[in-house]
Amino acid sequence: MFTKTTARFATMVRISVFALASLALPMSLIACSEHNPPNPAPTSTGTTSPSSDVSSAPAPEDIEDPFEAAIAAYLRFDSTLDEAAAIPDPEYPQLEDVAADDGLVVAQEITQSLLDQGLRNTGRHTYEFEIKDWSPEQNPNQIALIVCTDSSDTQVIDLDTGEPASGEEYGKRHVEALVELRDGRWLVTDIAIRGIGSCLPSGFAGICSFRSD
Repeated sequence: MFTKTTARFATMVRISVFALASLALPMSLIACSEHNPPNPAPTSTGTTSPSSDVSSAPAPEDIEDPFEAAIAAYLRFDSTLDEAAAIPDPEYPQLEDVAADDGLVVAQEITQSLLDQGLRNTGRHTYEFEIKDWSPEQNPNQIALIVCTDSSDTQVIDLDTGEPASGEEYGKRHVEALVELRDGRWLVTDIAIRGIGSCLPSGFAGICSFRSD
């Protein structure tokens, strides 16, 4: 993804969301700034208030700070995937507005799997974000995120019966995503999702931590 391993900038955001069991897919958003990045990377200050829907939050393209914009783009991706998974519809057209390349493929595979099994997703997640890497050093347009997703309060349910699906596991997952600015739009272009128990709290150190109910 990136080769730079020194002087990382880390920021953390914690939110409560309605989401997929395999991914954290928000219906509310808190963004955190007051960065203190090294070397130096671009800085800005300010906060975004909680909202009931990502659509009422600033678009990633309207956010000046690229790190905040990347996190907002990931949350927009998740919110759109949540809409697709609630149907579920692997051809949900808005997915192409928030993802590309392998990011889009994974989103479609998730919703296709739900459709094939007759399932959909409900519940609430919490997130922690860390900026893993970015390129170029100044004004980055490629940002790699690490996301610790806790699905303990989510549920996968049967489309026909509305009952919880059997055999589902819930807990913390380690997710890595690449967010890129392409033709003026931030898109999730790659994403890797590990199994339950793969996200260790000690791997996250951040400046800010918030929760929205």
